[in-house]
Amino acid sequence: MYTILTSFPAKGCGNIGDKLIEVAFKKIFQEIRGETEFISIFREDDLTDQLPLINQSKALLMTAFPIRDVPMYPGVCKLTPDLTDIKVPMIPIGANWNVYPGDFYDRQKVLYSSKTTSFLRYIADQTGPISVREYYTGYILQKHGITNTLMTGCPSWYDKQYRYQPMKRPDQIKQVVFTPPMGFYYTGQAIEIMKVLAGLYPDAKKVCLFICGDAISHPMPEGETGDNSAAMNPEAAVKNESIRQAARELGFVIESAAFDMKKLDFIETCDLHVGYDCHGSLSFLRRRIPSIMIAEDARGVGFSYTLGLPEFNAFKRCQYPAGPYKRPKNTSGYCDSMEAYEIAPADQTLPQRIGDFLEDQMSCRFSRFAGVADIIDSTWDEKMKPFIESLP
Repeated sequence: MYTILTSFPAKGCGNIGDKLIEVAFKKIFQEIRGETEFISIFREDDLTDQLPLINQSKALLMTAFPIRDVPMYPGVCKLTPDLTDIKVPMIPIGANWNVYPGDFYDRQKVLYSSKTTSFLRYIADQTGPISVREYYTGYILQKHGITNTLMTGCPSWYDKQYRYQPMKRPDQIKQVVFTPPMGFYYTGQAIEIMKVLAGLYPDAKKVCLFICGDAISHPMPEGETGDNSAAMNPEAAVKNESIRQAARELGFVIESAAFDMKKLDFIETCDLHVGYDCHGSLSFLRRRIPSIMIAEDARGVGFSYTLGLPEFNAFKRCQYPAGPYKRPKNTSGYCDSMEAYEIAPADQTLPQRIGDFLEDQMSCRFSRFAGVADIIDSTWDEKMKPFIESLP
């Protein structure tokens, strides 16, 4: 038996990208290790009451382990007041680093607090390699003296059903999907990108897909509290409602996959994805469907670099703050304040650049994506599979 510390909230925003990570990991683990019993606990929950069960497990597997100094513990991960009460190894799976904007300057400046660094070293001493899901996370850990890292990719990259298949390279776009940004400040940019897609593919079925819910689309019962996700903030609901309205006017069908993995099944019939949500994008790439991943923060920046995707950052840094590194104020990582937005505002050239790129790729059947399948498959063979085999 294993305990999984999941990033998926059973209530609240229902981010299906987080659920995809958990489900994909269980699937590939059992493919290699055989039928296994799992217990899933949300990472923001206090684990004290669950200790007897956890300590009967072989390990506490922490999927999407978040490297965020807010601080990390107790903060993003609540765990227990006394970490030594957890008697089994705590092992990160697909650790990630996330700040806004998460570019080269941030990677050079980042300096974690001693509290977070001590926690990371405590975790690092319990395992062989720390699984990271893209190269920049490994760099950040190594910068802070955590050297036992292994770039395994994210569990969501992998599915036996698509393994060793080439990327699909459509010569016609019959169905295109757009996934909106998390950050309120990218509303206008997102609408302009949808206009580009509507202009390029007037006869295609166009879908605007929301990966998680908000206070309008998925209101919670009065008095009920969910996860701490900023996706449930009023600003997020206003942003999403503006995007939904614009999408309808542009001929898009509105879909939501919040809480429900089956709502992603229609992806099989799609030809192209363009959007901000990392795991929305990975839902297509794992199925070998071309996807333009618009990097809204460090997560998208890291995935794009690691998978060899074309670089389309939503932001354009215009300030380079001097002085000591300032610790982020939120646990989400994406832009949620005007202070952060002024450092790296939306790149107004992005919609046109995406349009130009898509026109080029239509002429060569999306050749820029041809190598992505090989990266996923070789990382599976050389890194993720041996890592899973090495777990307790």
